[in-house]
Amino acid sequence: MAYPEIARRSVESFAPGHIYAGISDVVTAPAVLVAGTYVYLQVLGRVTTSGKLKAHDPAAADGSQNAVALCAIPAVYAADATPDVIVSGQFNIEALTFNASVTTDAAKLATFPIGSQIVLKQTAYGAGL
Repeated sequence: MAYPEIARRSVESFAPGHIYAGISDVVTAPAVLVAGTYVYLQVLGRVTTSGKLKAHDPAAADGSQNAVALCAIPAVYAADATPDVIVSGQFNIEALTFNASVTTDAAKLATFPIGSQIVLKQTAYGAGL
């Protein structure tokens, strides 16, 4: 007996989003960025004395060693600017741009402190899972 086309088995594939690692809302807010070059989803730290954001640097001592946000709009700013930055959400560590010294998955996952509104996760998708 031949089965109708609709009853045949089909194989579908799932391609998960590469950026997000959860279902929480992504929240942005305006912030002052120090002049410089920024890429999408670059980790940012806040300079303690000025309150301005710049690229996260774990070796710094000016406050930017503490990650607080992610760049939402890639750009080159010749002077301080006030674009929106991401202040909340759940993200895949593979999608973010970290400081060159942050190389291991453990270091990436520990970039934002416990209790931060930005949550980083390591996602695993593949044929063997």
